[in-house]
Amino acid sequence: MQNIDDKDIYKRLLNGDESALVEVIDCYGSLVKKIITYKLNAHKDLQDECLNDVFLAIWTNISSYDYKKSSLKNWIIGITRYKTVDYLRKIYTINKNHCLSKSTWSNENLSYTDENLEKIHSSIEKELEQILSPLSEMEKEIFISRYLEGASIDEISVKSSLTSKEIYNKLFYSKKKIKRKLKNVVNFRRITGDESNERQ
Repeated sequence: MQNIDDKDIYKRLLNGDESALVEVIDCYGSLVKKIITYKLNAHKDLQDECLNDVFLAIWTNISSYDYKKSSLKNWIIGITRYKTVDYLRKIYTINKNHCLSKSTWSNENLSYTDENLEKIHSSIEKELEQILSPLSEMEKEIFISRYLEGASIDEISVKSSLTSKEIYNKLFYSKKKIKRKLKNVVNFRRITGDESNERQ
Protein backbone atom coordinates (compact mmCIF):
# COMPACT_ATOMS: atom_id res chain seq x y z
CA MET A 1 0.00 0.00 0.00
CA GLN A 2 1.49 3.32 -1.06
CA ASN A 3 1.82 6.22 1.35
CA ILE A 4 -0.09 9.40 0.59
CA ASP A 5 -0.01 12.85 2.12
CA ASP A 6 -3.32 13.55 3.85
CA LYS A 7 -3.09 17.32 3.46
CA ASP A 8 -2.15 17.09 -0.21
CA ILE A 9 -4.96 14.61 -0.98
CA TYR A 10 -7.45 16.75 0.93
CA LYS A 11 -6.61 19.87 -1.07
CA ARG A 12 -6.66 18.05 -4.39
CA LEU A 13 -9.99 16.37 -3.69
CA LEU A 14 -11.38 19.71 -2.57
CA ASN A 15 -10.36 21.13 -5.96
CA GLY A 16 -12.08 18.28 -7.81
CA ASP A 17 -8.90 16.46 -8.81
CA GLU A 18 -10.13 12.98 -9.84
CA SER A 19 -6.60 11.59 -9.86
CA ALA A 20 -6.51 12.22 -6.10
CA LEU A 21 -9.53 9.95 -5.67
CA VAL A 22 -7.76 7.28 -7.71
CA GLU A 23 -4.82 7.49 -5.30
CA VAL A 24 -7.18 7.16 -2.33
CA ILE A 25 -8.75 4.06 -3.90
CA ASP A 26 -5.32 2.57 -4.65
CA CYS A 27 -4.17 3.24 -1.09
CA TYR A 28 -7.26 2.40 0.97
CA GLY A 29 -9.45 0.38 -1.38
CA SER A 30 -8.38 -2.98 0.03
CA LEU A 31 -8.97 -1.78 3.61
CA VAL A 32 -12.43 -0.46 2.79
CA LYS A 33 -13.31 -3.66 0.95
CA LYS A 34 -12.13 -5.75 3.91
CA ILE A 35 -14.40 -3.86 6.31
CA ILE A 36 -17.37 -4.09 3.95
CA THR A 37 -16.80 -7.80 3.33
CA TYR A 38 -16.75 -8.45 7.08
CA LYS A 39 -19.80 -6.33 7.89
CA LEU A 40 -21.87 -7.40 4.87
CA ASN A 41 -20.65 -10.99 4.79
CA ALA A 42 -24.17 -12.37 4.21
CA HIS A 43 -24.89 -9.85 1.44
CA LYS A 44 -22.17 -10.32 -1.16
CA ASP A 45 -24.36 -8.86 -3.92
CA LEU A 46 -24.39 -5.51 -2.07
CA GLN A 47 -20.70 -5.26 -1.26
CA ASP A 48 -19.61 -3.62 -4.53
CA GLU A 49 -22.47 -1.13 -4.33
CA CYS A 50 -21.50 -0.23 -0.77
CA LEU A 51 -17.86 0.11 -1.82
CA ASN A 52 -18.84 2.57 -4.56
CA ASP A 53 -21.01 4.51 -2.09
CA VAL A 54 -18.10 4.85 0.33
CA PHE A 55 -15.79 6.41 -2.27
CA LEU A 56 -18.60 8.58 -3.59
CA ALA A 57 -19.11 9.84 -0.03
CA ILE A 58 -15.40 10.60 0.22
CA TRP A 59 -15.51 12.53 -3.06
CA THR A 60 -18.64 14.54 -2.26
CA ASN A 61 -17.95 15.18 1.44
CA ILE A 62 -14.22 15.84 1.55
CA SER A 63 -14.91 19.37 2.81
CA SER A 64 -15.98 17.87 6.16
CA TYR A 65 -12.57 16.24 6.67
CA ASP A 66 -10.06 18.03 8.91
CA TYR A 67 -6.52 16.72 8.37
CA LYS A 68 -5.39 18.58 11.49
CA LYS A 69 -7.66 16.51 13.75
CA SER A 70 -7.74 13.08 12.13
CA SER A 71 -5.83 10.93 9.68
CA LEU A 72 -7.46 10.35 6.32
CA LYS A 73 -7.34 6.62 7.02
CA ASN A 74 -9.41 6.92 10.21
CA TRP A 75 -11.89 9.26 8.53
CA ILE A 76 -12.41 6.77 5.71
CA ILE A 77 -12.82 3.91 8.20
CA GLY A 78 -15.51 5.94 9.95
CA ILE A 79 -17.39 6.58 6.71
CA THR A 80 -17.15 2.90 5.80
CA ARG A 81 -18.56 1.78 9.14
CA TYR A 82 -21.51 4.13 8.84
CA LYS A 83 -22.22 3.00 5.30
CA THR A 84 -22.29 -0.67 6.28
CA VAL A 85 -24.56 0.02 9.25
CA ASP A 86 -26.86 2.00 6.98
CA TYR A 87 -27.00 -0.88 4.49
CA LEU A 88 -27.80 -3.40 7.24
CA ARG A 89 -30.50 -1.15 8.65
CA LYS A 90 -32.16 -0.77 5.25
CA ILE A 91 -31.95 -4.51 4.56
CA TYR A 92 -33.51 -5.32 7.91
CA THR A 93 -36.30 -2.76 7.53
CA ILE A 94 -37.23 -3.82 3.99
CA ASN A 95 -37.19 -7.51 4.69
CA LYS A 96 -38.91 -7.28 8.05
CA ASN A 97 -41.84 -5.56 6.33
CA HIS A 98 -41.83 -8.19 3.60
CA CYS A 99 -41.81 -11.00 6.13
CA LEU A 100 -45.00 -9.72 7.75
CA SER A 101 -46.83 -11.73 5.10
CA LYS A 102 -44.21 -14.46 4.45
CA SER A 103 -41.89 -16.15 6.94
CA THR A 104 -39.44 -16.99 4.13
CA TRP A 105 -38.84 -15.25 0.81
CA SER A 106 -36.26 -15.09 -1.95
CA ASN A 107 -35.24 -12.52 -4.53
CA GLU A 108 -32.66 -13.57 -7.11
CA ASN A 109 -29.63 -14.56 -4.99
CA LEU A 110 -31.07 -13.32 -1.67
CA SER A 111 -32.82 -15.65 0.74
CA TYR A 112 -34.04 -14.52 4.15
CA THR A 113 -35.71 -16.27 7.05
CA ASP A 114 -36.83 -14.91 10.41
CA GLU A 115 -33.59 -16.28 11.88
CA ASN A 116 -31.46 -14.42 9.32
CA LEU A 117 -33.34 -11.20 9.96
CA GLU A 118 -32.71 -11.51 13.68
CA LYS A 119 -28.97 -11.90 12.99
CA ILE A 120 -29.03 -8.74 10.86
CA HIS A 121 -30.93 -6.90 13.56
CA SER A 122 -28.46 -8.07 16.21
CA SER A 123 -25.54 -6.80 14.11
CA ILE A 124 -27.20 -3.40 13.66
CA GLU A 125 -27.99 -3.11 17.36
CA LYS A 126 -24.40 -3.92 18.31
CA GLU A 127 -23.01 -1.26 15.96
CA LEU A 128 -25.50 1.37 17.10
CA GLU A 129 -24.86 0.63 20.76
CA GLN A 130 -21.15 1.26 20.24
CA ILE A 131 -21.74 4.44 18.26
CA LEU A 132 -24.30 5.85 20.71
CA SER A 133 -22.51 4.75 23.88
CA PRO A 134 -21.63 8.31 25.02
CA LEU A 135 -25.33 9.26 25.22
CA SER A 136 -27.82 8.94 28.05
CA GLU A 137 -30.87 6.72 27.53
CA MET A 138 -33.06 9.74 26.73
CA GLU A 139 -30.49 11.15 24.31
CA LYS A 140 -30.27 7.76 22.56
CA GLU A 141 -34.04 7.56 22.23
CA ILE A 142 -34.28 11.05 20.76
CA PHE A 143 -31.32 10.52 18.41
CA ILE A 144 -32.72 7.24 17.08
CA SER A 145 -36.23 8.67 16.72
CA ARG A 146 -34.95 11.64 14.75
CA TYR A 147 -32.25 10.18 12.53
CA LEU A 148 -33.03 6.47 12.18
CA GLU A 149 -36.82 6.44 12.40
CA GLY A 150 -37.37 9.82 10.71
CA ALA A 151 -39.63 11.27 13.41
CA SER A 152 -40.32 15.00 13.30
CA ILE A 153 -39.33 17.34 16.12
CA ASP A 154 -43.03 17.81 16.96
CA GLU A 155 -43.56 14.04 17.18
CA ILE A 156 -40.54 13.66 19.46
CA SER A 157 -41.77 16.57 21.56
CA VAL A 158 -45.12 14.90 22.16
CA LYS A 159 -43.50 11.56 22.96
CA SER A 160 -40.83 12.93 25.28
CA SER A 161 -42.73 15.88 26.82
CA LEU A 162 -39.80 18.13 25.94
CA THR A 163 -39.96 21.45 24.13
CA SER A 164 -38.66 21.79 20.58
CA LYS A 165 -35.79 23.89 21.86
CA GLU A 166 -34.81 21.21 24.37
CA ILE A 167 -34.88 18.53 21.65
CA TYR A 168 -32.74 20.59 19.26
CA ASN A 169 -30.22 21.17 22.06
CA LYS A 170 -30.09 17.48 22.95
CA LEU A 171 -29.54 16.53 19.31
CA PHE A 172 -26.86 19.18 18.95
CA TYR A 173 -24.92 18.07 22.03
CA SER A 174 -25.51 14.38 21.31
CA LYS A 175 -23.71 14.73 18.00
CA LYS A 176 -20.85 16.56 19.71
CA LYS A 177 -20.53 13.71 22.23
CA ILE A 178 -20.46 11.09 19.49
CA LYS A 179 -17.95 13.05 17.44
CA ARG A 180 -15.69 13.32 20.48
CA LYS A 181 -16.02 9.59 21.06
CA LEU A 182 -15.01 8.79 17.48
CA LYS A 183 -12.40 11.56 17.32
CA ASN A 184 -14.21 13.39 14.55
CA VAL A 185 -13.58 10.68 11.96
CA VAL A 186 -17.16 10.38 10.74
CA ASN A 187 -19.13 12.68 8.47
CA PHE A 188 -22.36 13.17 10.44
CA ARG A 189 -23.86 15.65 8.01
CA ARG A 190 -24.04 12.87 5.44
CA ILE A 191 -26.55 10.88 7.52
CA THR A 192 -28.19 13.49 9.73
CA GLY A 193 -27.97 16.87 8.00
CA ASP A 194 -26.58 20.02 9.60
CA GLU A 195 -28.45 20.39 12.88
CA SER A 196 -26.44 23.42 13.97
CA ASN A 197 -28.58 25.71 11.80
CA GLU A 198 -31.74 24.34 13.42
CA ARG A 199 -30.62 24.92 16.95
CA GLN A 200 -32.64 27.60 18.68
